[in-house]
Amino acid sequence: MAFPDDLAFSRRGKYLYITDMSSTYAIDSLLYSALSGECDGRLLRLNMATKKLSTVVGGLCSANGVEVTNDGDFILISETMRSRVRMVETSTFKTRKLIYLPASPDNIRRNSKGTYWVGASHPRTAAADFIRRHRFLRQLIGGFISLKNIAKTINKKSNMVFEVDRMGKVLQTLHDANGTLTNGLAQAVELSDGRLALTTYSANFVAILNENDSKPIGDVKHV
Repeated sequence: MAFPDDLAFSRRGKYLYITDMSSTYAIDSLLYSALSGECDGRLLRLNMATKKLSTVVGGLCSANGVEVTNDGDFILISETMRSRVRMVETSTFKTRKLIYLPASPDNIRRNSKGTYWVGASHPRTAAADFIRRHRFLRQLIGGFISLKNIAKTINKKSNMVFEVDRMGKVLQTLHDANGTLTNGLAQAVELSDGRLALTTYSANFVAILNENDSKPIGDVKHV
């Protein structure tokens, strides 16, 4: 594995699922991976009894966070550079649904309501979508602009948490538009008292959010 990222156990603990963000690029070449446009990420499965490791899903576009649904029927996989979450059946490893989001998803975590929190940052823009569709432009950027300057274009201040149900429906969105609480949001983890611990990939702190004090965007609000 060149870039192992996240892991999740199957419902009964027989298997451990691991995302490999890229089979070509390591973490210090993450931006080159994004500019290449290659979908060479994988989902691997480790049999805990036999220790056999196998690839069960290939061709993933920057495989990042992973979570198994409570009933064990599906695996949710964040494809960060495509701004989507892929739902895969555990029985066949075929894709059931693609959930497109307005930001780049990171880790996925269960909660006590039977739904899933998806942490995300760096909202999509028309310019970024245009560059992603044209390989020549990506090659120009990678050839003439330093990684340091490319990294400066990443919007770490605008962060979102999406609540998704087992059918892949987005129930609500919690949006920290100006980075008041977070910077480079990576995941939202439910604490024992129902509050959310928001962790990041770029800051040295953990933010605590009371969901009832937030202002969700969507057609459903759980209280």
